[in-house]
Amino acid sequence: MLAQRVGVAALRRGAAATASKSSVFGHVPKVALPTTTMTMTGLQHARKKNKNTAKRKKAKATSTTSARLFHRQFLTSTGDGGGGGGGGGVVRRRNANGHSAVATAKLSQTDGHQILVNQRLQRPIAPHLGIYKIEQTWLGHSAWTRITGCTLSGVAYLYFTSYLVAPLFGWHLESASLASAFGALPFVVKGGVKFFLGFPFAYHFINGLRHLWFDLGKGFAKASIKRGEMVLWVSSILSGLFLAFGL
Repeated sequence: MLAQRVGVAALRRGAAATASKSSVFGHVPKVALPTTTMTMTGLQHARKKNKNTAKRKKAKATSTTSARLFHRQFLTSTGDGGGGGGGGGVVRRRNANGHSAVATAKLSQTDGHQILVNQRLQRPIAPHLGIYKIEQTWLGHSAWTRITGCTLSGVAYLYFTSYLVAPLFGWHLESASLASAFGALPFVVKGGVKFFLGFPFAYHFINGLRHLWFDLGKGFAKASIKRGEMVLWVSSILSGLFLAFGL
């Protein structure tokens, strides 16, 4: 038993000696191994960092070159002109792929004005009133409220102004003279003059009552508005005829 143990121990010592001789780091102390490994790792990190920096510089140079090419070759639109002797403007240039690059340019006042004129020519034009229904453009109650109000006010201001200056020019615009002159007119002419004043008064009065109804938050349905406009026109015309020929 003792001899077997001695033989096994000798074999183990021989194997360990052979392994230490064949190893590359057999002569290097164990304390120096981590330092060598860390030095190699630092060199690899530095090389990788320099490689990434070179890639970023190359990409930036490519982008700058592309922007300059766009600036030289593709012009689509420009911005405002300056005042005085010259001004700065924003120039937008677009490449064939649709990507835009913006650069500044020095523009005179005349060039800037011409650019604005060209831009206005490309703006969409509002449709003409003829495309809308006639009851929305020609028979709208909002517009006719203003028309009738201006008619009544204009006639009143004209009469009062004439009445004030009548003594200076020798005009007879007192009530008795106007009544006798109006009574001498033909029946049709008198009816036309009275309807010219009676219809605006009736329309303005009735539509004013309608707007008071709107102020209560009622009557804004589309069907109610259409029906209300029809009633407004019919009642105003009948009232004007009554004031013209019924009184």
